[in-house]
Amino acid sequence: MIELYLLLKLSSILSDKIILLILANICLFYAPLEKKFPHFIFKCRISIEQIIEGIIVLIQCIIPRYIEEPQK
Repeated sequence: MIELYLLLKLSSILSDKIILLILANICLFYAPLEKKFPHFIFKCRISIEQIIEGIIVLIQCIIPRYIEEPQK
């Protein structure tokens, strides 16, 4: 869901044609990239996902949680 949200925000900033052009180039040059760097797209997606998850966990660690004290 986060990836789709970021893609929507990015497409609103950039033109949709630019994003489609980038995706078309990746599809066109995927075979040579796959030979030189195995699992290229998978590794890129995982690294971006780990960066986003790291930022979310960092924010969760910085913001203190409210813990309600038990009433007696």
